[in-house]
Amino acid sequence: MPVSGGGFLIRMGIGATPFLLPLMLQLGFGYTPFQSGLLTCSTAVGAIFMKTIVSWVLERFGFRQVLTWNAVLVALSMAVYGLFRPETPHWVMLLVFVLGGFLRSLQFTSLNAIAFADVAQARMSHATSLSSVAQQLAAGFGVTFAAIILQTTAGLQGHGTLQGSDFAWSFLAMGMLTLLSVAFFWRLDRNAGAALAVRGEGSKKQAQ
Repeated sequence: MPVSGGGFLIRMGIGATPFLLPLMLQLGFGYTPFQSGLLTCSTAVGAIFMKTIVSWVLERFGFRQVLTWNAVLVALSMAVYGLFRPETPHWVMLLVFVLGGFLRSLQFTSLNAIAFADVAQARMSHATSLSSVAQQLAAGFGVTFAAIILQTTAGLQGHGTLQGSDFAWSFLAMGMLTLLSVAFFWRLDRNAGAALAVRGEGSKKQAQ
């Protein structure tokens, strides 16, 4: 329950990011689709780098600590997006996007690993299908929630078309939603997922 509940909330928050960011950069800041794409694709750099150290991070700190504290960092990184303005230097955006990609990828990788830790091999295909559906639902709910907040904010400010300032509350709300997942992850056992690390060490020894 802690993993599924927390995972659903954090996927709602993160799922809205690919929806909000391009809108903010293109409609709010007036960037071209090419400029927007170049900036946002930098998140992949952080995600790729994360893959090289995720095993060490999980072995060093454990799933409970990583999922809990990394969720806080993910929430903060999303809230920072709302502070961007058209005059914000591109290099600042790039740094934040790379860091955000790293943090989100670490959270997803940790969630996916621990979610299937206790699933029997015979039920793995069913568990994978169910998990995929849940992820799509969470992302869909996140986009819907973000769109409602964005439209409401623009309406309250009397903007007929979206402005850069309309996005701050949406990113803050999605960051708060992500932060709520901490209450679930904190309930995990201190040794949650420890068996995965043991398996990983065993596999390394066999390979040697």
